[in-house]
Amino acid sequence: MIQSRDENRSLEKATIFAIGKSLKAQVGTLDNVKRLQRGDLLVQTNNKKYSEMLLGMTSLADVPVKVSPHRSLNCCKGVVRSRDLARCTKEEIISGLQKHGVIDAVVISVKNGSERRITNTVILSFNTPQPPQHVTAGYLRIPVAVYIPNPLRCYQCQKFGHGRLHCKGQQTCARCGDTGHDDTDCQKAEYCVNCKGDHAASSKACPKWKLEQRVQQIRAEKNISFTESRKLAVAEQQQPFQTPLASVVSSSKTRQLKSVQVQTDLTWPRTADKPIQVTQSQAIRSTTTVSTSTATHEDASSADDEKSKKSGKGKTSHPKITRPPPSQNVPVTDTPNRYAVLATSPMEEGESSSSAIT
Repeated sequence: MIQSRDENRSLEKATIFAIGKSLKAQVGTLDNVKRLQRGDLLVQTNNKKYSEMLLGMTSLADVPVKVSPHRSLNCCKGVVRSRDLARCTKEEIISGLQKHGVIDAVVISVKNGSERRITNTVILSFNTPQPPQHVTAGYLRIPVAVYIPNPLRCYQCQKFGHGRLHCKGQQTCARCGDTGHDDTDCQKAEYCVNCKGDHAASSKACPKWKLEQRVQQIRAEKNISFTESRKLAVAEQQQPFQTPLASVVSSSKTRQLKSVQVQTDLTWPRTADKPIQVTQSQAIRSTTTVSTSTATHEDASSADDEKSKKSGKGKTSHPKITRPPPSQNVPVTDTPNRYAVLATSPMEEGESSSSAIT
C-alpha cells in the first residue's frame, strides 16, 4: 500500500504517466498497480527484491509517501481437522509448522454446559496469499481447506461490512429493528433492518446474510478485495434465470392439435349425383376425424423416421395411403360431368357461389 504522507498533496493529483515513470525508475516493472477509492495505490509484485525496494520508498512523483504491506492480501487462513494436532498447544503448532509459513493458530472450542470442549478443528494463519494444499505435522500429512469467515455484522447499527468500533450509526435493536435500545430485553415482533423481512438481523436465513457469506467465499477462494468480491456476488445474484435445455426439448415435443374448420356447408358423397347440405353436427364430427387422422399419420411418420435413422437407411418413399374402393352399385361418372352439376345446383338466396365449395 502506497499512501501520501502530506494531507495537502495526495496521489490523486499526480497523473498516471508521472506515477508510472516514477515506479519504473525507482523499482522496475510491477505485476499490477491499482488506484483505490481513497486515492492510495495498491501495488502487487512477486519479486522479493522489488518488495524490499517498495518498502524503502519515501516519495513518488514528487509526493511524500509511506509504503506498508497490505493487512489482509499478504496472508491467508486455512482450516485443518486433526484430533492429534488440536491437543497440542498454540506455541507447539506454530513452531512445528513454521516451515509451511504458519504465523498463528487457533484451536476451536465449543461450550459444553459450564465448560468448553476442544474440537478437532484448528484455524491456521499463513504468511502467503494462498494456503498450501497440505501441511506435515510430525508424522501426519493433513489436508488444508480454505477458511471462509462469517460475514462481519456491526452490533450497533446491525449493518454488514464493519464493526462496532468503526460504526457511525445509531444503536439499533437486532430483534425489532427500532433505534435507541438493544435486543437484551426486547419482546417486540422480529424485523430485519437489512432485508425488511420478518426475522432478526442476526438470522442466517436472511438473504442479505447469504449474500455477504457469498462475498466472503469469493474473496477467500480468489484472494481478491472486498469490492471486487461484492461485485461478483451481486452479478451472480442478478443473473437472469435460464430455462434448462431439457425442459425446452420436452416442451417442443408436446404437440397440440388445431381445429380444422370446414369452409363450406356442402358435401358430395360418392353415392350421390350432386352436392347435399351438411348439418353443423356432421361438420364437427368430420373436423374431429380429420384432426385425429392427421395426428396419427404424423406420429406414424415420426416413428418411421426414427426407425430409418437407427437402421442407417434414409426415407425412400412416402407412406402408402389405403382408400376404400368405390361402391359397385353406383356407377362413377366422369369428373367434368360431376362438377358440372354445381352449375345447376340450387343455392340459397343471398349466398355467393364463390363460397359454395372450396
